[in-house]
Amino acid sequence: MLSPIRSYVLLHHPPAEGPLQDLRQAYYQLADKGNATIGDSNFLDVSMEFAAEAINLDAILVDALHNAGDKEDAIVAATGYSHHLNCTQPRVDVIETAVQLARRTGSSRLAVCLNRYGEALRYQSRYDAASLALEEAKDMYLQVDDKYRAAFCLWSMGDMSRVQNKYDEACSKLEEAKWLLMELNDITAIAHCLWLLGVIYLGQGQYQVARSTVEAAKAQFVQLRQELGIASCLRALCAVYLAEGQYEAASSAAEDAISVYIKLRESSGIAHAVYLKSRIYYHQGQYPEAYSAAEEAKSRYVKRGDQAGYVDSLLSMGNALLKQGRYDEAHRCAEEGKNAYIKLGNSQGIADSHRLLGDIYLMQGEYGKAYSLLEEAKSLFSRQNPSIYTSSGLADCNSSLGKVSRLQAHYEDAIKLLEEARTTYSTIGYRKKDAEECAEEIVLAVKARDSGEEGV
Repeated sequence: MLSPIRSYVLLHHPPAEGPLQDLRQAYYQLADKGNATIGDSNFLDVSMEFAAEAINLDAILVDALHNAGDKEDAIVAATGYSHHLNCTQPRVDVIETAVQLARRTGSSRLAVCLNRYGEALRYQSRYDAASLALEEAKDMYLQVDDKYRAAFCLWSMGDMSRVQNKYDEACSKLEEAKWLLMELNDITAIAHCLWLLGVIYLGQGQYQVARSTVEAAKAQFVQLRQELGIASCLRALCAVYLAEGQYEAASSAAEDAISVYIKLRESSGIAHAVYLKSRIYYHQGQYPEAYSAAEEAKSRYVKRGDQAGYVDSLLSMGNALLKQGRYDEAHRCAEEGKNAYIKLGNSQGIADSHRLLGDIYLMQGEYGKAYSLLEEAKSLFSRQNPSIYTSSGLADCNSSLGKVSRLQAHYEDAIKLLEEARTTYSTIGYRKKDAEECAEEIVLAVKARDSGEEGV
């Protein structure tokens, strides 16, 4: 039964039970190969098999979950299929059906289904639902003393907390995961915990601790010849170097990570590393290159269905367009980004969208609109969990508000806001140039104030 006539044939001329069961078994065997993980020797071959049979595999499994007599075989196949999708193009529809079926039938695979379902939701930035699924899966794993899988549920929950700047919660989850893995003496998994802890330290602005932690994890991965772990550490080091303003080292680490990810066909890692490249270009003042890299990252995120990555890239494109004086295009990116962040419930992203819109209006001379949006952005940033990213956003708002105040002859306000922004920028390696620009703006504000200059 070949696509696209397969659905018609199944509906109007269904095969006899014997041949249908043989067909299902063949696709169950294929789906089981989906348990291969990125970095496994057979992952690339499995990916090609799945790509060739994607439409048929999808249809057969969905039909089996609803209609097959042996539901357990269908559930097992769905978990393998979902694992491969989570590695390539995460989707929730098939595994969500499997979860519902596993609940109804009391399947022993319910924990695995919930685990796969939670991971798919995590990749789609649906963090609340993902946490519920992973928490339930973790508890079920611990009931049968499956510490390894329970630990990785905790790892995923910790990573989601990190993304939301909930660093204490993230560290707690990872420490719990690490203790479980230490009981199992799983060196590879412990290295994964170390790597993620390093990323958390970066978000907290602890650059030296972040770098040493990630380098320790990388050394373990090198010793284990675990390429995916090495690439993840290279990407994390890139982010650390960027935060420290070491652009050459950051760019080198990003390129090395991309090379490994391409070799492994790890689409999520490639997208993340390309996105980091766009940020490196931006902070070096290479705005056309920053735009191109952000656009490439956005395209890769769209293919994976990664909404958070897509909208982050979109806003990076808007920032690069603003620096090139392409205000209408930047405005479209900011508005689209804001709407996407609202759908995701990402208040920090909404704040950054308002900040970008405020900066666009500032450059267009619409100071009233600019000030209002920047104040709103500042208020949103101030309500976020503390991180170098929220600190950076607050500094951006203060800097732009200071510029608006100077242009409107509110010089004392301008000096205060600009000084506050300069102080914050000075503590963030890659914002040193912004600190210098604030210092220049302060000089202009002081001169204008002392000369009695009127505003625009």
